[in-house]
Amino acid sequence: MKVCCAISGITFECAAFQNMQIQATDGYFHPIFAAKYTQLTRQYVLHTRGLLTPVDSYLLFLAFLHSTNQVEFKYPVTLDPRSKQARSLIENNIAQLIGVIEKSALLRYANFEQPSFCISWENSKLEEIPLWITAWKENLVSFSKRQGTERYNEALKKLDNKLTYLLRSGIAPEKFAAIVATWADKAAGFPADKKDLWIKTITNCFNERKMFSIPLSLLKQIKAYCEENIDLGSVHFHTLMQVLDGGINKYTDYLGGGTHALGYTIIASTPAPNTVAARYAATYTETYSDILEPPKASDYPSKVAFLKAKIAFRINKTTAIIKSKGDSLNV
Repeated sequence: MKVCCAISGITFECAAFQNMQIQATDGYFHPIFAAKYTQLTRQYVLHTRGLLTPVDSYLLFLAFLHSTNQVEFKYPVTLDPRSKQARSLIENNIAQLIGVIEKSALLRYANFEQPSFCISWENSKLEEIPLWITAWKENLVSFSKRQGTERYNEALKKLDNKLTYLLRSGIAPEKFAAIVATWADKAAGFPADKKDLWIKTITNCFNERKMFSIPLSLLKQIKAYCEENIDLGSVHFHTLMQVLDGGINKYTDYLGGGTHALGYTIIASTPAPNTVAARYAATYTETYSDILEPPKASDYPSKVAFLKAKIAFRINKTTAIIKSKGDSLNV
């Protein structure tokens, strides 16, 4: 018997229960949504090493999203897990999602709440996910500024070390090079006619002897494409930029130029304009801070602006509730 998962939209087989007359639309979930969080993190390690299938990575991403308890699935996700769009969404956002989950768990305050969201037919392709993650990040920053402690900041440092350990632990440098190169293709969607060359080039950047055989123009081309198409906080983004910048800098230093002369830094402090990183780094400040009533789509110039307004409204509403609770406790 085949059953359609009410969360992922994936159809899975239940061969042992053919005679139970269970309807495929009765709202049953794939077993991964019953997994413990620690089990999900072990699968995440396999994902970062490229050892999961596209469908498994898709299910893992949705399981982490489900584990937040801040997303209501009123309609199954309709994104094709094998599509280029799905691969890019997962690779650009899974690390940021896990970071938000882990950091939210550190804030064990009765008055801390994250905004809640809902998946319906209209947004079932998950195009709003980056905006939701940004909203959760902004809420974390806002709350920690108000009530953050030295103990919390120390816990954050330990968490960052833990997440880095999950990515690099037990992997030989040459194997890690291949993992980062393959991941970059999944996250950015390399052009078909350049895919193999670019993956090989990134892999060679980890080897100083091979690095000097790479044309400087090719390194710059790959770096520009990755900056344009990979989100700033994604799994291996910083490592990828360090390697590409390192290749460019060593190449030009060898030829007599310097890194300062070229204007390169190891990791840019702010994303380049008009990149994916820049678009998702936008915060809900002056433009949206005064939204206290449910916004209407007709009042905004684009769908993205309207989505940001909706998220800002929910954050403002949550903040107002938290503030009122705090005021009542102080009376």
